[in-house]
Amino acid sequence: MKVKIRFNFYNDRHKSKGPGRGWWGPPKGTHSARIRRNASVAAPFGASIINAKPMDDLNQDEDYEISRHSDLAADIAYELDLDEDMLAEDLTDWAIDSQSRSGLVYQRAATQEFGAKLSSYAVNRMQKLGMSQSANLNDERLVIRYIYDASRQYVGNGMTLYRGSSHRESNALESWTTDPRIAAFYVRREGGGKVLKKFFSADQILGTYQVGIGLEAAREVVVINRS
Repeated sequence: MKVKIRFNFYNDRHKSKGPGRGWWGPPKGTHSARIRRNASVAAPFGASIINAKPMDDLNQDEDYEISRHSDLAADIAYELDLDEDMLAEDLTDWAIDSQSRSGLVYQRAATQEFGAKLSSYAVNRMQKLGMSQSANLNDERLVIRYIYDASRQYVGNGMTLYRGSSHRESNALESWTTDPRIAAFYVRREGGGKVLKKFFSADQILGTYQVGIGLEAAREVVVINRS
């Protein structure tokens, strides 16, 4: 029998809108673009601020990216005996906006499974949305553990990654990229920020675009922030 993932974190399901945003933050006009755009960027421990020339455009095929997450959901649902359609919807919501309800649920699951640390913004948003801080997230933890295990073949001993950011604080799960030009593209699109460069050890990496999580067009790698 297929088991539906039960998101006790929130009262109703959430549909994110807009093109595939990955874990690059909420759409323009929301928190990151409106409030943090002009914030000074303090490089996180072990990171440096670099100069990088942005690529001219990022060819994001939304239908293709959604299909990739659907394929991943099918694999996970089969292995873990979960509801495939519901999982596909939630992984896609997470990919579109890391601050959607689904995105926040998986960030919270990462705190339980990997000891990740929620940002103050994520905590405040969860409170605003009435999301429980004590929900049972066993299924979501199984999902992110599956993604973690499936990505080991791609991370080696670690990866040097890049991120375009105007944030002072890291998220529990955060998108970086293997290409500095892509990071610079996001800085230009958001109207501010810096390009960060950092080496992440293998155990700091949740998943890579090769396994179907995150945006392939952005060469996305999702990292785990524990501090």
